[in-house]
Amino acid sequence: MPRLRLFAASAPLFGLIALSSCGQGPVLDIRDPVVKLNPIAKNPSALYFTIHGGPKATTLEDVFSPGAVQTSMHESVRDPRTGITRMKPLLRVPIPADTDVEFRPGGKHVMLYGINLPARRLNEIDVTFVFGNGDRLPVTVPIARAGGDDGDMEGMDMGGASAANSAPMPAATTASN
Repeated sequence: MPRLRLFAASAPLFGLIALSSCGQGPVLDIRDPVVKLNPIAKNPSALYFTIHGGPKATTLEDVFSPGAVQTSMHESVRDPRTGITRMKPLLRVPIPADTDVEFRPGGKHVMLYGINLPARRLNEIDVTFVFGNGDRLPVTVPIARAGGDDGDMEGMDMGGASAANSAPMPAATTASN
């Protein structure tokens, strides 16, 4: 009889636990992150990834890393008149609910300036993504050595960007309005 009472008293708790694991909706997360390391150490490298939006829309506000001197979000934009691709700074990026937003070569990306030697040696770097809803997602990102022909940033007007010149780039050299 005591076992039956214990079971009866525990049944609602077990039911809640079972229900809480069923039907979990979309979760805000980072997928397939990779840093494409620039072979010239003083030049910036690029971080690519996909953000999957959570149950409510938000914005990506910042991406930072203790393993880099500076980070900045950009979007590659081709001038239809000249054919020159330039980088346009992004202050924030809308992330719709339950939708993928890609940061990829030729599009949105995060530039990392001055990746430190420990990260280069370990072939990974810690990065934190900061969202407008207050979420902070820390991710350890693999570093891929340069050498692939995926059109990362080759031939792009980088506005004189380098680790030695890591101040934000002037708008005149990064964006075409």
